[in-house]
Amino acid sequence: MKLMTRQIRTSLKNCHSDMQLTLEDDINVPDSKPDIEHIIKIQGEIHVQETSAETDRAIIRGQLSFSLLYLSDVDFRQIHTMQGQIPFEESINLENANPDLEVHCHYDLEDCRASLINSRKISVRAILSLHCCQEEEHILAIGTGIVSDDAVQAEMGDPTPPAGVEQQLAPMSVTTMTSHQKDLFRIKDETSLPKGKPSCENVLYYELSTQGLATRLVDDGIRITGDLLIFVLYTPEDDERNLEYLSTDWMFPRVPEPDGVLLQDSHVKIKGSCADLDSMGARNILLRRQQHFKFTAVCKMKMPQLYPGQDAGMTCYYDENTFVKFGVFATQEPQPRLIVKAVEVIGEQVKESGSIELDFRRQDVYLKIETNDLKRTCYMSYDGKEYIKVAVLENVYYLCDEGLKKGKRFTGAMIGMYAYAGDFGSRYVDEYGRHGDDTLYVDFDWFDYQPEK
Repeated sequence: MKLMTRQIRTSLKNCHSDMQLTLEDDINVPDSKPDIEHIIKIQGEIHVQETSAETDRAIIRGQLSFSLLYLSDVDFRQIHTMQGQIPFEESINLENANPDLEVHCHYDLEDCRASLINSRKISVRAILSLHCCQEEEHILAIGTGIVSDDAVQAEMGDPTPPAGVEQQLAPMSVTTMTSHQKDLFRIKDETSLPKGKPSCENVLYYELSTQGLATRLVDDGIRITGDLLIFVLYTPEDDERNLEYLSTDWMFPRVPEPDGVLLQDSHVKIKGSCADLDSMGARNILLRRQQHFKFTAVCKMKMPQLYPGQDAGMTCYYDENTFVKFGVFATQEPQPRLIVKAVEVIGEQVKESGSIELDFRRQDVYLKIETNDLKRTCYMSYDGKEYIKVAVLENVYYLCDEGLKKGKRFTGAMIGMYAYAGDFGSRYVDEYGRHGDDTLYVDFDWFDYQPEK
């Protein structure tokens, strides 16, 4: 008789260890920098440069890089920045560690803070958590059956046990690795300062963060999508302006027209798209990520001058297949009116809420959407204080990739502002036979997004 086996390769954790490390050092202010009066913020980042294994231990080498934003007593420009590094080399006990095998090290920067010793010296203290492990490949022999000697000599494929021998088998789930590789995705891009922002002379402080990351298996690999949010605090070339900033919380689902979104006098002016939001041709849409399940979003816009058929306002947007429009609509009636209503688009299905007629003589209109999980409550106001409820959308399940089965959809839920012009201006004819103009700009004063605390 012979026991038939099959070899399975597996990686078993040889050893692992966790350790918390405190990094602390006193740093002098560079001679080229003014005195520190008050520390505003410190930002730290860990760079592990080398990991090596020795008998029963691992050696980790790296450094803490930090950027400090502080207030000085200089009258010309009070906010300054300085950078520095704290190198470290640490030995971590790893029982049964093999010097010939690679050590995997993961780390978390638990805390990073700075305190003022005097105007020319600071104390930087950080807490670093290290998680180290070592894996070793093993080959396991798994029994698959018992066959007789005659069957082995005859090379019979059927592993039938010989007479008088019983065998009991159980199914085992085995995962076969089809690909294993590590890759670096380097992002190198440029972004232009919006109109109205002065040219940059010196970057004082910046933050980078990813948002809305999603992975999807495709034919030729794995597709990774998401957003990289950027915040930059800088000094302008114009001496009359002390500090400026650039924030990229806002995004466009498609490249807007060159004059599609303008920043003038601290207002955002959105040009009405020729196509509605249910089309890929709708280009001038300004959106931000919906980051919370419970939040309130409010925008203030000037009372729009619309031709019958045009509309503008807020949108809860997933893509061109599923979205909500909550805004000001010009009715297509013999005597056109401006109304506020909500419109839900779910594929081919369109739902409209009740409406409230607007007093077009008012200067501004406020639109507010309260979000509670899948519920949206829509309000309008003339002064931003007294709001009137317009619509309640009980279940906006469709604002996700599973809400509508239609190809690959994983953009993430967003909220923002839009304007739709179409060709209604040129189609409009007044009592004197004159046609209107399809060029529409809607003026948004501000947009506020507040998560529920």
